[in-house]
Amino acid sequence: MLKKLAPKFVHNIDTWLLENHPVIWMSRVHYALWFGLLLGALSAAVGFGVYVNILQEFGFTLWYFIFGLIGFVFFCIWVYNYVIFNKDKSYGHRKPFESYLNFLLVFVCIAVFALVPVPFQYTCNLSIANTFTDDEITEHINILNEDSPYMLLACSNYESWRDTTYDITYVNVHRLSEYPDNFLPHSLNENNFKNYHKFIQSKEVVKRYNPDISEKELLHKINRYLDVTAKYGLSPDLPAEYYAKNFIKLRSHPKLDCDLIDSPINEYRLQRGIQNVCEAKINDRLIFETGFWIIQFYIVFVLSVLISLFKITQWKHYLLTAVIMIFYPIIVLILSELLPIHGGSSRQLFFFNLVFLFLLFSAYSIYKNYKNNLFYRPFYNCFNQVFYIALSFMPVLLVLYLHEYSNLFHNKDYFQWVSDFEMETNRIKPSLQELYINRLNQYFYYYWRQQYQIWVWASLCFGLFLFFALLPFLNRLFVKQLALPKKK
Repeated sequence: MLKKLAPKFVHNIDTWLLENHPVIWMSRVHYALWFGLLLGALSAAVGFGVYVNILQEFGFTLWYFIFGLIGFVFFCIWVYNYVIFNKDKSYGHRKPFESYLNFLLVFVCIAVFALVPVPFQYTCNLSIANTFTDDEITEHINILNEDSPYMLLACSNYESWRDTTYDITYVNVHRLSEYPDNFLPHSLNENNFKNYHKFIQSKEVVKRYNPDISEKELLHKINRYLDVTAKYGLSPDLPAEYYAKNFIKLRSHPKLDCDLIDSPINEYRLQRGIQNVCEAKINDRLIFETGFWIIQFYIVFVLSVLISLFKITQWKHYLLTAVIMIFYPIIVLILSELLPIHGGSSRQLFFFNLVFLFLLFSAYSIYKNYKNNLFYRPFYNCFNQVFYIALSFMPVLLVLYLHEYSNLFHNKDYFQWVSDFEMETNRIKPSLQELYINRLNQYFYYYWRQQYQIWVWASLCFGLFLFFALLPFLNRLFVKQLALPKKK
């Protein structure tokens, strides 16, 4: 199917790779790159062209799912074309360099299809960010913050008090509250937005507020405010003169019933529009987060491991291994609940101990099959596959286990001590010595938490190093097993 949809020059590349670089040809990377490029271009074009209402929460998730589904369809087609020709089963020989090259090509092909939705979100985010320039959005926020009190938008802008006798909230429009409503999104700061220092702060808004300004100045401020809201598609039904006269009439009252203040503008939608533009400008979206790319890497990596493994094993035993890896944790979990084990932590320890025994036995199975040169053993082969899949995650699992069930990182000592002290602080006033000891313990708590995070990252990297270091050996081991006769 890939050949039928590809242009002639891709077919020429296919023929040349078959004659000169068969390992690359088997990966079908040329087809993956071609269709990945087309899908990425389509994704980017739709991102530029799709209509976005900045006043609403945009459905990035839906579009991500649509393009992800398209990428998954092409991924399935690529997998079929990749596995139908198997050099290892047909010829049983692979050099160490070929093992690395094959895995890298599989990783690239999967990544191409997995990242199809990314261009859409990037170009759509770029389109939203270009709705207004940095200077324009800064001016809009300053105008809205400075002039909104003259529009009588919300009671929270002014000093207020509650008359409990008549259950009425009164406001004094002559005085703003200490922190009036602010259109500046919380996601902006001096590190991610170059114009941040140009924003008018709440204290300055309170200082500039003058309820006794002339009608001409009042009309100018209201017109300024309405001009900005119109740019976001929000315009009130009545002219600026009406709101100016309404403010003049109501400011004469020393106390004003809050129910008389009725906003002509949907302030929430206006704030949403400003927030959407600002977040797009500072790239505060999923694809710009480090965690997103880490998750994407491991999804692609695990799929690469599974697909690479499929080509060097018997498919029946591959499926059996999948069943074992799915149901073994479930069975162990059920046993931990049924057996007379007291306490949640004891059950968890029992569960993790049996999981680790399972993984240790998979490592032992590698040794058994390495020594075996007589017959193909399906039992040990399945556990070899478990080791192959779990190898890169074993170090981090060990670190997590030690953190949870030992005091290697001192997380139990310092965390528990700080928590107890915080509870005591609510009952009595601590002495200076107790405060000093508490600060010292808090320092050690955060220090050891940071050390734990470093060890987690180090163990993840070490797991990847172990996998790639043993990759040629494991490939040869599986290929050797394919060549062994089955025991009758």
